[in-house]
Amino acid sequence: LITTVTPSDPTDCDLADGSIVINAIGASLEYSIDGGLNWKSNGNFQNLPSGTYNIVVRNASGSCVTYWNNNPVILTAPSAPSILGTQFTDPTDCGVNDGTITVLAQGGLAPLEYSKDNGANWQTSNVFTNLAAGTYPISVRNDGGSCEVVTAPVILTAPVQPVISDVDFTNPTECNVNDGTITITASGAGSLEFSIDNGANWQAANIFVGLAGGTYQPRVRNIDGSCLATYADIILTAPVQPV
Repeated sequence: LITTVTPSDPTDCDLADGSIVINAIGASLEYSIDGGLNWKSNGNFQNLPSGTYNIVVRNASGSCVTYWNNNPVILTAPSAPSILGTQFTDPTDCGVNDGTITVLAQGGLAPLEYSKDNGANWQTSNVFTNLAAGTYPISVRNDGGSCEVVTAPVILTAPVQPVISDVDFTNPTECNVNDGTITITASGAGSLEFSIDNGANWQAANIFVGLAGGTYQPRVRNIDGSCLATYADIILTAPVQPV
């Protein structure tokens, strides 16, 4: 007489740690979970994957085969989430950690958990903010930690900081003649903009002409306005008017 059958589902996707424990009344019994194909002398079956099992008990002599009234017993592993894709925004400026990553996922056991550091840390929000440039390995798992899945890493790229290597200048040549010049030599990853008034005005050319005597603040930035580079003030000196 089969009295109880106690199943336990696998705890994780593709993990065979389910179990079925069969309790039966009788002397010297044999137990099977595959409909009688295989038998053993106790009713404790461990390390089972998800699947369908048919419970049978018989006497050790092979007589009196008895099937569990509630066959089949079905062990079900957790359902894994699936990652549909990722969306991201790069940091907008040098030294500014404002990048974002949004992970699009579905299925599994909600609320899903998300990681951007290969599973070292998890959060329930699928949006990561305040990110610096770098490589982020994305993972998603079920509530409770089962069925972790991964996708291709997301690479955030910050703007490249331009570098001012030199600033040349010529002073005005005559009193009341504004013919001074400033030439800024700089390098960067793309098109640059140049300023000599601390960023109040910008131009695409690196040469400034028609300048009067005075103090000028050379500045360079990327064409999109990011990554300001500064340089020491330049003083243009005009000839002094004799009196």
